Amino acid sequence: MPQGNCHRQAYGSYVFRWTIANGAFCTTNQTVAITYERAANAGPAQDLCGILIATLAGNAAAVGTGTWTLSSGPGTVAFAPNANTAGATATVSVYGTYVFTWTINNGAFCSTNQNVTIKYNLLVRLTSHQIRFV
Repeated sequence: MPQGNCHRQAYGSYVFRWTIANGAFCTTNQTVAITYERAANAGPAQDLCGILIATLAGNAAAVGTGTWTLSSGPGTVAFAPNANTAGATATVSVYGTYVFTWTINNGAFCSTNQNVTIKYNLLVRLTSHQIRFV
């Protein structure tokens, strides 16, 4: 069985044609479409104070669609402008530690994902009458 290798330097969709020629009289060919997609990268963890909004840093899909989902956390989340934006903002309903998953799917055979942890910390302010020296 004939075989071949193909190495691409850029992500994207490619159409390849395999041709078999038997001298000058008979030729046949077959085409195949192959999509090379990036692996998902959810970006760095974040440790925030006093705010309930974070800017996420997923990588852009080459040919497919990226989607943010909430994997764990104490509240709900809203992604803006939407969950398919790599650099979406994630606004949560309560402070706490959240894990978001960035999934890239090329629509055919390839799907990768990566998690990122965002800590939304309550900012505590002390007044002078709350501080006591012992």
